[in-house]
Amino acid sequence: MKRVFATVLLMLCCLSLFASVAFGDIGISFGHGNFLFDSYEESGAGMMTGLCIGLTERLELDLQAQIMLTPHPFGTATVGVELAWALLGERVFDYDNAGLGINTLISIGLWANDHNPGSRFVPGILTLRITPLTDGSPRTGRRERILPLGVAWNLCSGEVTLFFSAFILDFYK
Repeated sequence: MKRVFATVLLMLCCLSLFASVAFGDIGISFGHGNFLFDSYEESGAGMMTGLCIGLTERLELDLQAQIMLTPHPFGTATVGVELAWALLGERVFDYDNAGLGINTLISIGLWANDHNPGSRFVPGILTLRITPLTDGSPRTGRRERILPLGVAWNLCSGEVTLFFSAFILDFYK
C-alpha cells in the first residue's frame, strides 16, 4: 500500500508541473475525507489531498487521493478523478471582475481502491457529489468547499454508500 501511495504522490507532482504550464488555473487541495463506509472499511477519519485544475470558467478536473487516518493509519488509500461543474455561475472571472465568490459544485467521479472481492487496486467506484457552498475562487488564491457530500456505487460489490467531507481547502498560485 505504501508503494501505491508513493506512486500516486509522484504522479500528482508530475501532473502538477504539466498542468501549471498547460492550464493557468491550478490549485492544491487539502481536507477532511470520510470516504466509502462500506463492508471493506471500518469507520474512521481520513485525509484528502489532490489537485484541482480549471478546464473552463465553469468546469474543473479534480485529482484526489484519500487516506484513512483512524483506526488504522494509512491502512486504506483511495485515488480518483472527478469532473465538477459550477452551478451558480463562473468559478473564475477575468481580472476586471471580482465576481460573487460563492458557488455550488456538482461532480461525477471514478475512484480506485482495493474495496473489491479480489483486493486488487482497480477503478471500480462511481461517485456523484454535491458541494452546496464554496467560498472564494482561483482569482482570490483560496477557496473553501464546505460540506461536500455524495453517493458512491462500488461496481465490484454492488454496494451503494454515502460519503462526506467537513471541508476541503483549495490553494491557488
